[in-house]
Amino acid sequence: EYYDLENSFLFSTFNGKPTIPITLVSIFCALADECGLVARPVGFPGEVMAQVEQPLDSSMPLIISVFNDKIMSLDEINERLANVIHRPLTYPLTITPISDFAIRSARNMIHSIGRNTTSSLNSYGLYAAVSILKILGGDALPFAYDSMMNVLKEHFPMDMNFLEMLSSSMTNAFDELSQIRIQDANPLPIEEKRRKNSPPKFYVGQIFQHKQYNYWGVICGWDLSCAASPIWQVRMGIPNLVRGALQ
Repeated sequence: EYYDLENSFLFSTFNGKPTIPITLVSIFCALADECGLVARPVGFPGEVMAQVEQPLDSSMPLIISVFNDKIMSLDEINERLANVIHRPLTYPLTITPISDFAIRSARNMIHSIGRNTTSSLNSYGLYAAVSILKILGGDALPFAYDSMMNVLKEHFPMDMNFLEMLSSSMTNAFDELSQIRIQDANPLPIEEKRRKNSPPKFYVGQIFQHKQYNYWGVICGWDLSCAASPIWQVRMGIPNLVRGALQ
């Protein structure tokens, strides 16, 4: 599915999920470089391909449609693009700069979010996409900037630098930033946590993959006992564990 946001994340592809051309080309070029080949992305309307230099200097580079698993001739590419280009392409094709490649990927993510507003990845995709566009100078859809404040407040409340960087592009940024600064000036007391028997098995900042559901996450905090609601604990079988809620 082209507009499935998950297809823009490399971890989904590594887990065997079908993906989109721009993600496949990213992986292909990285693997080619590891094998001693020179492979670079070439952006066309509707698809990104890879241009691979052949070992012999006199040889024409190969244009590979990684998504379709096919080596494309220049005639095939020109035929496909006949309605969108003014003159036929010639070798060597223009390599797409990495910055343009990243901006194109970010725009794909924002379009995916606009089409599917219920994805659990939307907040993280929007954060990544708007960050790329703001840093590299690309333009985002207006709704993307306006949605970022809620995303930052809910999922990334500590990222004040990013908030301030976006403030010029966000319609409601000034009042929101003022409220956050007031909250920062009156922080909640820090409660020291200690375990009597053993330290926590995992540490804050550690990236992990769930054994059963395969999703990826990062540890941002921990509790001495399970702090979820009793209903959630029963539903997830917490009382059946050896130490119950005191894992």
